[in-house]
Amino acid sequence: MVSFALAYLIWTIVCLEINVHKARALDVPVVRIPVDPVNFSNSAVRLGPVWALATPVTFYLQIAEPDGIGELFSRRSDSIRPVKNYRWDDWERHRKALAAPFNESVMRFVWGESLRQATAMLRSWTGATRRVAGIPSVQKGTRTLSLNVLAATEFRKSYDSHGSADPAAQDEAGSYRNDLQTVLDNAILIMPIPPGSGAFVRALDVHERELVAQPTSKESKDGIKVGEQTLVVPPGVGTSPNLLAMHTHPKYWKDPFEWKPARWIVAGRRPESDSVMPGEQLWTPVAHTYFPWSDGPQNCPGAKFSKAEAVAVLACLFRAHRLGIKKEPGEGEEVARNRITGCINDVHQEILLRM
Repeated sequence: MVSFALAYLIWTIVCLEINVHKARALDVPVVRIPVDPVNFSNSAVRLGPVWALATPVTFYLQIAEPDGIGELFSRRSDSIRPVKNYRWDDWERHRKALAAPFNESVMRFVWGESLRQATAMLRSWTGATRRVAGIPSVQKGTRTLSLNVLAATEFRKSYDSHGSADPAAQDEAGSYRNDLQTVLDNAILIMPIPPGSGAFVRALDVHERELVAQPTSKESKDGIKVGEQTLVVPPGVGTSPNLLAMHTHPKYWKDPFEWKPARWIVAGRRPESDSVMPGEQLWTPVAHTYFPWSDGPQNCPGAKFSKAEAVAVLACLFRAHRLGIKKEPGEGEEVARNRITGCINDVHQEILLRM
């Protein structure tokens, strides 16, 4: 057993150094890691706009520079996403299937249905009982609203929006929403894995790792321009745009880790009489530094749908209401603020996984 462990350790070190040597040929900083890579937001500041992560399996290029990321997203034939289900031919069929429910003609309906659902949710949140007890679950309420808008748009059947603690919501045990929630919450538990499938699962895992390590991409003679450097990436090298680094890079975002919604509104150059906010305008980030719906030809097909829904809901909620902190007994203003800030910084976006 000891000799086997020693042999495995030596083999791992040898493979790691081989990949380090390959990565250094690109003349970029190299970081040795014995496990799969993880994106750290401060790596771009420390290592620069591009660096390589060398592992015993292969090495990966991490790009954290706007022009390089934009080029990587736009050149879809050179940088095909490695997952098998996202080959370009399949993506075109997927995009065509989603064109109808997310096209321009439905946006007026999405806007109206979002306002209707937000009004109902607001009525539930501002009821007499809620004023004392507070909102029981923002996550469940907004999830219900989003599912209702999506179902109404797709099937033209509207469902009433209720708060998570409302009796009406508890009585809808047989509705599509509760059934779907039950399935999603227990997806792992109900996934059938028959006896003897361990070899298949292991083979599938190896196959997926090979797809990541060797994406189906062609070598581009032009290379990828990252800042002042042009990289000719050899085939079989995973190239990843480091979106987390771009979202938190101090070069493009002032105080990126601070909760500052006001950063999106800046003073306008000149007041416009026909503007809703004279003397103010929305701040536009530097191109390819902000990716809420991905970027390039394979961006999110529901981007405009979600924008229309989000703007309608926020406008309805905050037109005549404001959101405040429900303090704990004996809690001061500063303690309450720190508690809420900690809650904001600890958001894992679980609602996306439960949709």
